[in-house]
Amino acid sequence: MLKTFNEILESGKFNLQNFERSRKQNLKSYKLKQLYNFLIIASILFLLFFVPLKMGYIEELAKIGLIVPIMLSFVAIVLLLSVYIGLFRRIKYRFQGTIKDDIITKIIKSIDSNFVYKSKEFIPKKTFMKSKFFGFFSIYKGEDYFSGKIYDIPIEFSDILLQSTSGKNRQTIFRGPFFAVKLPKKFKGRTAVLSSLQHHGVNKFIQKVLKVEKKDELITIDNPDFHKLFKILSTNETESKQILQNDICNLLIELRNNTIVRNIGVYFTCYEDYFYLAFNNVNIFHINIKQEINKETLQKYYDEFIKYINLLLKIYSLLEENIAN
Repeated sequence: MLKTFNEILESGKFNLQNFERSRKQNLKSYKLKQLYNFLIIASILFLLFFVPLKMGYIEELAKIGLIVPIMLSFVAIVLLLSVYIGLFRRIKYRFQGTIKDDIITKIIKSIDSNFVYKSKEFIPKKTFMKSKFFGFFSIYKGEDYFSGKIYDIPIEFSDILLQSTSGKNRQTIFRGPFFAVKLPKKFKGRTAVLSSLQHHGVNKFIQKVLKVEKKDELITIDNPDFHKLFKILSTNETESKQILQNDICNLLIELRNNTIVRNIGVYFTCYEDYFYLAFNNVNIFHINIKQEINKETLQKYYDEFIKYINLLLKIYSLLEENIAN
C-alpha cells in the first residue's frame, strides 16, 4: 500500500520550518547572484559607452556616420542581455534543483523507501525511442527521473524535452512527462495513439517525423468521438482493436478533453511488453521558488505524484482486461 499524505507527514521526516528556512536562504542567495550579475553587466555597458564618449571616440565614429555607433551599441546590448538571461536561467534552474532534492526526494522516498527519484536525470533515449512518439529531433534531455515498483508493477517516468535545430534556431517539439510501464506479457505488434492536434493526417512529413515504418498503417475503430481527437497507427490491426476498447478510448478522450484548452497533446503506445504515455506541455513537479513551503505545498506535490501513479495503474488494469478477453 502506498502511504497517505498524513502518514508521511506524521513520519517526522518533514520539518516545515527547516524547509522554509532553507528556501529563504537559497532565495536570498539567488537574488544576490542576480544583483551581482546585473551590476557586472551594467558596469560593462558603462565602460563600453561612457569611457569612449568621454575620450571622444563616439564623436570620431559619428563622423563616419551615426549608423555605425548605433549598430555597435545595439549589438553590445543584445549580447550582454543574452549573457545576463542565460546566467539568470542557470541560477534559477540550480535553485529549483536544490528545492527538488530537498522536498520531492523526501516525499517520494517517504511513500516507499525503494522508490528512486533523481531531479537531474531522465529516461534513457533508447527507452523513449521505443514509444515511436517522435523520431525527428536533434536534442534529447530531461529531468525529474522516477523509477520504482508499485504493486510489483515496474514504472518509470521523467520530464523530457525534444528540440530540433536548424542552424542557430531551435524549435521545441515536445516538453512534458513521459511514462513507461512494464506489462507481464508482450504485444504482437505496435499500437500508437497520437493527438490529431499535432498530427493532422499521416502525410510524408509526418511519416518522417514519426519514423513510421511501411508496416505501420493508419487504422480506424468504431468510435467517432475518439477519431476527432486521435489518429491510430498500427502494425497489427486486430490486436490494436482489442487494446483500444471503449474503456481505454474513453479514458484517453477524457484526458484530452480535460487539457484541450492548454493545447496539450496526449500520446499512448503499446509495444513489446510496455505501454508508454506522454503529455505535451505539462510539468509534473513545477517549482515556484518564491512560494512558501508549507503543508499545502507538500500536499500539492504528493497529490500530483499520486494522481499520475493512479492513472498508470488504471491503464494497466484496463489493458490486462482487454488483452485477456
